[in-house]
Amino acid sequence: MHVFRVFHGPIELAGQMGRLVGGLRQFGHQAIGFNTFQSYLGYRNNIINTDWYDMIRQFDALKDQFDIFHFHFNGTLFEDARDLKELHALGKKFVMHHWGNDVRFKAKAAQLSPYLYDLCNPFTDEEIAARLARNSQYIKTAIIQDLELLPYVLGHYTYVYVLPLAFDVTGTIPQYPRVDTRVPLIIHAPTQPTFKGTVYVEDAIQRLRQAGFQFDYKRIEFMSNAEALSYYRQADIVIDQLLVGTYGLFAVEAMALGKPVISYLREDLVSTYPANLPIINANPTTLYNTLIPLITDPLLRHTTGIKSRQYAEQRHDIPMIIPQLLEIYKVVMST
Repeated sequence: MHVFRVFHGPIELAGQMGRLVGGLRQFGHQAIGFNTFQSYLGYRNNIINTDWYDMIRQFDALKDQFDIFHFHFNGTLFEDARDLKELHALGKKFVMHHWGNDVRFKAKAAQLSPYLYDLCNPFTDEEIAARLARNSQYIKTAIIQDLELLPYVLGHYTYVYVLPLAFDVTGTIPQYPRVDTRVPLIIHAPTQPTFKGTVYVEDAIQRLRQAGFQFDYKRIEFMSNAEALSYYRQADIVIDQLLVGTYGLFAVEAMALGKPVISYLREDLVSTYPANLPIINANPTTLYNTLIPLITDPLLRHTTGIKSRQYAEQRHDIPMIIPQLLEIYKVVMST
């Protein structure tokens, strides 16, 4: 077996870099992850939390130790990307993993999604374009989580691969909604409320309460991972995001737990997902009516939760993801 030696960095988002690094190690490969983006979520698994200065200080050691540099979020080791020229001269191979707002141009996003009015984006369209142009001089391969991001990266790379979000589904014990629960718990966990469509979620919740439907609602934010997970496990219905047009990691985690999940899937993307995708499609205008059968039918919640778990096992479990990533690396090493 050929052993890949892979560097991941410089930004960890939603625990994905750590899961990929850990998965590569489980499959017998050498991998390391450096994260310079420190958030309140405090990701630690399989990554080294550091800063730009320390990462740059270790550049000479890193360039000698690794063959593939798998970058994330449109960043490289140096802010000005001068590392790419030196690494390229040494014959190193590159992958750029895009996660969303690192490439979502505001103008294009407005054309593609009728609901996405605030990207919560740290970059301007001009900055995104400049980074893409600079990096793609040397990086010819990109990875995206699904085809929602394809319009933003087309024309910048020779190869674009879809690699689904990774999650430890096998290590997650499902807790399906009980069929004897008459007052279901609905949860929504907005890391960025204006990006997730929280105002529409809570408007629908308020109207449903006024209409006399019986349920509990909890907005998950500003709490520890352990406390948040306790609510995830108790939940009967999970609302992910209503504006972007695809589902995110919160939906994957909820499906792994065996929960019915609501998210907005853009109409032109629905056919690009596997046929057994159990996500319940709703947008800001349809959420109210979409929630009613789930609130009133415990059996529907339970059976949908079973389908969610099955889909997560087949689509997002780390042992399903890593072989796909290794196939990408094989192509990268041969080109």
